[in-house]
Amino acid sequence: MTKIAGRVTFARILSGLYVVCLLAALAVLFLTRQHTPFAGIFFVVVTIPWPLVLEGIHKFFHVNTFVFNLVFLLMGGLVNAWILYWAASRIARFLKRAPKG
Repeated sequence: MTKIAGRVTFARILSGLYVVCLLAALAVLFLTRQHTPFAGIFFVVVTIPWPLVLEGIHKFFHVNTFVFNLVFLLMGGLVNAWILYWAASRIARFLKRAPKG
C-alpha cells in the first residue's frame, strides 16, 4: 500500500464512521415517537457547532421551521465530515513523514 493510499484509507474510514453516526442520529430523530422531547438531541450533538450558527440565523432571519433546521443541520454535518476527512488526511501525512527514532 502506498503512503497516499494509507492516508486516504484512514481518512475515509474516520469520516465514514462520522457519516454513519450522523445517519443513525437522523434515524433516531425520525423513528421515535413524535412527542418525545429529546428525540433530536443526538442529531444536534453530532452536528455541533452548526446548532449555534442556526441560533444566530433564527434571530437574524426569523426563520424557524423543522425542514429548514433539519436541512441546515444535515448540511452542517456533511461539512463536518469533510473537515474531518481533510484533518485526518493531513494528520496521517504528518505522521508518515515523522522521522522514526
